Amino acid sequence: WSSDVCSSDLQFLRTHLVWPAGRKNKKVEGKVIVKFYIERDGTCSQFKILRSLSPAFDTEALRVLKLMPKWNVDSTAKGGTWYVLPVSFKKQNVQQ
Repeated sequence: WSSDVCSSDLQFLRTHLVWPAGRKNKKVEGKVIVKFYIERDGTCSQFKILRSLSPAFDTEALRVLKLMPKWNVDSTAKGGTWYVLPVSFKKQNVQQ
């Protein structure tokens, strides 16, 4: 599989993640760990939060991951694969 996160995937996350609104979210930073399945055609499905930051941040991480374009996968692979991705929320790399 060549489905490792590449710079274009990270750039997509950086440009599309939006800081959740609300006063209680202003000082929160950290990671939401998401597991999902990558199909043979590169589409992603079966998203599951493995480590939560808070419901608002979890929702935002899932929203953006579901928007991602198809992943580049090895066309000779016989089936899909599971992937675990940390989605970081830091003040300097998320739109506010």
